[in-house]
Amino acid sequence: MENQGKKIDVDKLLLLADGMVKVLNTKKEGDVLVQTCDSAVTIMSSFLSTSQDVHASIEDCQKKVDACKRDVEKVKSESVPDDELVRIKMELEEMNKVEESLLQELRDVTAKLEELDHQRISLEEEKNNISQKEKNMAKSKKVLSMCASVTNVVPNLYDQDKISGYILDKNKKRVETFEFASVDSDACNKLWKMLSK
Repeated sequence: MENQGKKIDVDKLLLLADGMVKVLNTKKEGDVLVQTCDSAVTIMSSFLSTSQDVHASIEDCQKKVDACKRDVEKVKSESVPDDELVRIKMELEEMNKVEESLLQELRDVTAKLEELDHQRISLEEEKNNISQKEKNMAKSKKVLSMCASVTNVVPNLYDQDKISGYILDKNKKRVETFEFASVDSDACNKLWKMLSK
């Protein structure tokens, strides 16, 4: 009966892990990844605890199996009635089945732990990538702001097919927009002429 409670806890943990994977597939912001990574660590701890419990149960079953084997040998040596021998053999077979079941459960839990560890590593890498992208974005914004302050030109970075943007006056108000083909080799000179007006 105690093993059934552990089986239900493992199933709940697997459902939670699947839910976490679905949350990760939405690729929301870095905070969600951090929370999910923390949840994965918590689940891994829970799985490790369950794994240790299963391992202890297996050792307990092994002791009982060994005791049953000793009882069988004792029965054989004392010529115990066949009914008792049959009962002991059946008990031994049942213990072997329980042991095999627990070993399979341990293998399943170990596989899930490895999978969660891979997911945790992947989440940490993605968290680092997002952090680096945020740093790069902040640095690019500072460079763009400095260039706009010095040249009074604000480029349009969203249209990569052409060179475009707008020119600001001294009060930082939009005065004039510009647009050149990206292959225009004289675009820089044309822009400087616009600025010198």
